[in-house]
Amino acid sequence: MWLIATAVKCPLRRRFDYQVPEALVATLSPGMRIRVPFGRRETIAVTLDAPRRVDDGGTARAYRPLGEVLDDTPLLDTELLASLKWAADYYHHPIGEVVAAALPTALRQGEARNAAEQPWLHITAAGRAVIDTIARRAPAQARLLARLAEGAMPRSEAPREQAKALLELALTHPSVSHEKSESLQNNQRLEFLGDAVLQLVISAELYRQFPTRDEGTLSKARARMVNKEALAEQALAVEIGPELMVSRGEEK
Repeated sequence: MWLIATAVKCPLRRRFDYQVPEALVATLSPGMRIRVPFGRRETIAVTLDAPRRVDDGGTARAYRPLGEVLDDTPLLDTELLASLKWAADYYHHPIGEVVAAALPTALRQGEARNAAEQPWLHITAAGRAVIDTIARRAPAQARLLARLAEGAMPRSEAPREQAKALLELALTHPSVSHEKSESLQNNQRLEFLGDAVLQLVISAELYRQFPTRDEGTLSKARARMVNKEALAEQALAVEIGPELMVSRGEEK
């Protein structure tokens, strides 16, 4: 019978042994993640040693078999794993919690290794140099560069930063640019694009909902829904007014 010692995140200062199928003995090494049964649930464990052979002695039923091997190669190298074992012993802390603290959340939850290793964005010297230059004509890009100037960030957060900049642009009335006599971007270009998208969506929905209506009827129905008054009513319903950036004169 083959057993392997693992670290399971729990408040107990002990290792947990699991049975290893003969076919997996050669593939397992210290520092790899495996899915194991733990109580009434399944959890992620990290192997602490290589599989060891023990005499059955009628005790095979005392050990539960591991469920799935999640890594092809060790996630924690020999040196790091040795340091974690030393820390757990020295500070009298559960080895499972020490090992878990060394892994990103995604890996602790069993996600694929390459999914957890996301790239980070760093600003270059050229990027720093143009932040102020492009602030007026490209505020979304300038805002993202300004965020990167504060420190590196995961690429997954970049769309969120760009979305914030686009929202700010969408809420900037043209009167702000006129009041400040600056070439600041406003929401007119987005308004042009938004009108076209809204027209397309409403047209497609009317076409689908009323297959027997002619072109003139559908056009009139669309005009009743996509116009200044109808859109203003929707804007009031979602209380977008207080969020708009307008000039003092426009507010009056």
